[in-house]
Amino acid sequence: MLGMDREAVAADPSVAYSCIHPDDRRDFIAKNAEVIKLRQPLWWEGRVLVDGQTRWMNMEAIPRQLRDSTTAYEGVIIDVTAHKDALAALERTHDN
Repeated sequence: MLGMDREAVAADPSVAYSCIHPDDRRDFIAKNAEVIKLRQPLWWEGRVLVDGQTRWMNMEAIPRQLRDSTTAYEGVIIDVTAHKDALAALERTHDN
């Protein structure tokens, strides 16, 4: 969905930050660091770049402690671009 190589991300998870839209990247990195530090669930909605196109994504994940005491995050990424586009169109209609 994000056009990322699984092996590259597994080797260096920070590679995933490269797909976050530059205007949203700082917020995402800060949010991600806070969530990991506190072992909290993640919820983030923002823009990503996929094949040169801007897409809106909703990311949700929950932490799970592994047997070796590390934490893995498991969740979903949902493309909400169509929803965002529909809301923008509705707002334009109400503005006219």
